[in-house]
Amino acid sequence: GGVQRRRAALPPVPAFGMGSSQAAMSAGAGSSQEPDGERPVRDRRRRNLVAANARRSNAQSGAARQRKVQLMRTYRAGEVPDIALCALDFVAPLQSLARHDPVVAKNALVHLYRAVRQQRLEGAGADQLARLHAGVAALLTSRAGGTAFVGCLHELALTEDDTSGWLRPEDVGESAERTGTLHSAARLIERHIVAAAPAARPQKRARDLASAAASGGEREVRVLLMEIYRQL
Repeated sequence: GGVQRRRAALPPVPAFGMGSSQAAMSAGAGSSQEPDGERPVRDRRRRNLVAANARRSNAQSGAARQRKVQLMRTYRAGEVPDIALCALDFVAPLQSLARHDPVVAKNALVHLYRAVRQQRLEGAGADQLARLHAGVAALLTSRAGGTAFVGCLHELALTEDDTSGWLRPEDVGESAERTGTLHSAARLIERHIVAAAPAARPQKRARDLASAAASGGEREVRVLLMEIYRQL
């Protein structure tokens, strides 16, 4: 009898069945519900935060791009406009652009070379022109230049009427095989062979002249051209 009374005095243990768990979930869901006016406010705050972060990121990237820009010239502020220009004002931006694009660099240097050659050295002494040609030939023999550099030197040589007197075909062929500038090298060697060929003579001596032209160094130049054709 005493044992039964103690058992009756114990509090009842709740049953963790399906009904009780559903009741707990419904109670939790009811407590997590927000008032009708708080959700739009929270969404608006989130959108404002995202927009502010985007504006901050755009401002930082714009400032970084602004710092990377290299100003080539500054203009005087005031009533009198600053319109005085010199040759450096045109060459400096072109030089900066050429550093980022090898095709632009090659075309710019070829045009500048042709302009200087025609305007400054036209009618000048043979010594100045010889130094210019010697400089191009020396740069071509340098092994430090890559494909764009050697291709540019080939284009400079192609602007000249005759390169047989100052540009060795062997140097042209070696630079082409090293850098892959085979097309421009083939054009230079072709022009060298045409320039070195003798003038037209009477028919009775044509065979002797042809054999003389194909002998010695000219035969080696023709073999070099054939090798370039093969690689093309």
